[in-house]
Amino acid sequence: MAANFGAAIAILIVLVLGYWLMGALMQQSKIEDCLLAHRRSCGPVGNN
Repeated sequence: MAANFGAAIAILIVLVLGYWLMGALMQQSKIEDCLLAHRRSCGPVGNN
């Protein structure tokens, strides 16, 4: 029972990290596409 719970937690952690990694890679890809198109202001807009 404890082994099943541990395996479920491990799978959940891998899924969450994979989801986060895919989001980060997609965001980076969008910024690179913008820069390769020679556009300006490709990064996120800040409140500075």
